[in-house]
Amino acid sequence: MTSLATPPRAQNASIGADGGVGGPPLRLWFGLILGAMTLIRLGFIGSLPLSGDEAYHWEWSRHLAPSYWDHPGMTAWLIRLGTELLPGEAGVRLPAVLCLTGTALVAFALAQRVARQRGCTATQADRAGLIAGTLVLFVPIFAVFGVYISTDPPLLFFATLTWWALAIALETGRWSAWLGAGVALGLAASAKFLAFTIPAAAGLTILAHRDYRCWLLRPHPYAALAATALAFGPVLWWNAENAWGTFDFNFSARHGEIKWSPLLALEFLGGQAVMLLPLVFGFAVLALYQAGRRTAIGDPSNSAPGLSKLMLLASVVPLTVFGLVSFTRRIGMHWTTSCWVPALVLLAVDWAQRDPGPGAGRRRAMRWTIGTTAGVTMLMHFIAHVPPTWTDFDLAYVGWPERIRIKAFDERYGWEQLGAAVDRTMAEMRDEDPSREVILLGAHYGVAAIASFYTPGRPQAHLWSPPRDHGASYFQWDDFPALRGTNAVLVAKRQWRLDVALKEARAHFARVDPPEELSIRIDRLDLRPLYLIRCWDFDGDTPF
Repeated sequence: MTSLATPPRAQNASIGADGGVGGPPLRLWFGLILGAMTLIRLGFIGSLPLSGDEAYHWEWSRHLAPSYWDHPGMTAWLIRLGTELLPGEAGVRLPAVLCLTGTALVAFALAQRVARQRGCTATQADRAGLIAGTLVLFVPIFAVFGVYISTDPPLLFFATLTWWALAIALETGRWSAWLGAGVALGLAASAKFLAFTIPAAAGLTILAHRDYRCWLLRPHPYAALAATALAFGPVLWWNAENAWGTFDFNFSARHGEIKWSPLLALEFLGGQAVMLLPLVFGFAVLALYQAGRRTAIGDPSNSAPGLSKLMLLASVVPLTVFGLVSFTRRIGMHWTTSCWVPALVLLAVDWAQRDPGPGAGRRRAMRWTIGTTAGVTMLMHFIAHVPPTWTDFDLAYVGWPERIRIKAFDERYGWEQLGAAVDRTMAEMRDEDPSREVILLGAHYGVAAIASFYTPGRPQAHLWSPPRDHGASYFQWDDFPALRGTNAVLVAKRQWRLDVALKEARAHFARVDPPEELSIRIDRLDLRPLYLIRCWDFDGDTPF
């Protein structure tokens, strides 16, 4: 018999609806899974060379600013912190591990809160948290951003943190929660502008739910928006000083001409299924449908659906925006990553709330889904380390063969050899002409950054390339007139980029030697050539 002295909340935490042991063991299981995956990823992040984009973000961290031409500056500051704590690739990628770990923790707490508002027991709420947090750790696209640094890991964390703080604010009205949601939103936008859909979804939730409309007449949400403006203020200040470059790039320059294409919309839909895994994608869409249906018909079993509605709109609003835009241009399939966390929360609550027994289909579906995502994630960690002799064939996606192809994966090899060759070449040039400084030029922003990272001493690289969609941040710190009279090592990795760079080099240097080919070989397999060009006596004019 339960003691009458035991508070109701403690009773629920001890015994679940199914008679099993309650919250603490489930939380312990989640803690063990979270700790194990964090340790695995901490071991992984230093085991592979950086990609060109990762090295480019590392270059940002050497030129700290509130924002850059490509994106806001949050990632740069996190990388600087990571490299202060760990050396090499591990330090660059450390923020990705920490952001995903934090996202899983917040998703656990968010699912608990949504489940409790829907009427779940404490055991069911903990089970919902366990499922949501585990899915975040294992679903492929989240797993990638747990070891790969870009602007997406901090966006993922701060967007999820925004929804959690907003859920507390709407439910309790605490000033700290409202202000916390505002600051988290500002930090999410300071990582990537894709956070722009968050206030739209939050506003629609307040308008659509009768219990939340009262907040429109209270100062709390407006104070939260003021906190957002303060947190996002440095990005606004930088853009005001730099012709609104980040806004121009993200909302105009990078998108090019609008062309109607249903095939691109199908590509977007297929990409979402691939990055989540079809099984998870299907169940997540079903969870969104069921949440929408309950909201529409006023399901009496969901007497307080406010937070469920918040999760619904947090996913549906951005997915609808991207889905509509996908008819006119290619959408990066990872752009929607943070939009899927609320959908996974709804899925987790559904599975935890309707638990008819160990042998039922719903329990089997849950176990198959989590088991499949965990298996695929561990397989991805293994595949990332397979030697190139295992992938000595060319298989590409026909819609975008220059970017999505098996052979492109082999480009993770050879950067150490390139760095050693650059260091040797620069030394030889100094010996031949001791009176002049030798600088490093890259014919592509990724090559420039990665050559700098892997060359001993990490010399500052300069971009020797026509203006493109990405890499324009080099123009923030490249000062070519100040380099007049220097000699240079020019690095390229594609024949056509080499040709363009050579033509421009001959126009600005007194002498340009023939390209030297550096062949990258692994296990007697020729992967690709890289090129080094010795350039003498720069005229100081800005190229291109």
